[in-house]
Amino acid sequence: MISVFINHTRDDIRAFLNKKKLAYKNIENPDSVILEDLAKQNNIFESQNNYLIFEYPNNKDEASILSSDFLINSPHNFYFECLCAKTSLPKKAQDFVVQKTEEKNSAKNSKNKDATNIFLLSEAFFSGDTKKTWLAFQRLKNISSPEELHGTYLWAIKTLSMARDSGAKKTLSPFVLNKISPSLIKLDKDTLNTYYKQVLFLSIDAHLGKIDFEKGLEKLILQMPK
Repeated sequence: MISVFINHTRDDIRAFLNKKKLAYKNIENPDSVILEDLAKQNNIFESQNNYLIFEYPNNKDEASILSSDFLINSPHNFYFECLCAKTSLPKKAQDFVVQKTEEKNSAKNSKNKDATNIFLLSEAFFSGDTKKTWLAFQRLKNISSPEELHGTYLWAIKTLSMARDSGAKKTLSPFVLNKISPSLIKLDKDTLNTYYKQVLFLSIDAHLGKIDFEKGLEKLILQMPK
């Protein structure tokens, strides 16, 4: 069985799974081969596995696998953090989209929710404002791990890179596209790619003990391209 989350943050999806008291495994960098293998996997206890699939599908080509019978009829459950628009999904898969519901909260509750929303960091980055991004980082670093902040920030840079493509409207959700400052879209491609690699390799250097993860990420945020 599949569930496709569009316009949801990763925290939204995790809250959904936690509310159902489901144990789940995170799957990063998936592809069709990995998904098919997981879908057809059996275990001696004949129990269901739950998988949270990060940042997939990204585009219409990747989305085509969501109509596969081996996924839809799998004894296991797949929860997709979909980065493309609903219109990019096969019609068969659109029935499995989990709709984003708007909740009316008081200003106080909204503020508290924002304070724990790690995607404030990506939204700040999309604004193109270094100070705003740094302030979001300062606000979140005491309630989120460096790994979570780094993953969110890296996703934001990757999404910006995708938004520069001529077919971005077909591969990215309008919800995401509308948050990206036009000035960022005009960034030099090589500059953006270099910055992406710097942020990517930060994780490796941090885990090798070459640099403090939190301080390294803060430094790169202050160097964000404009």
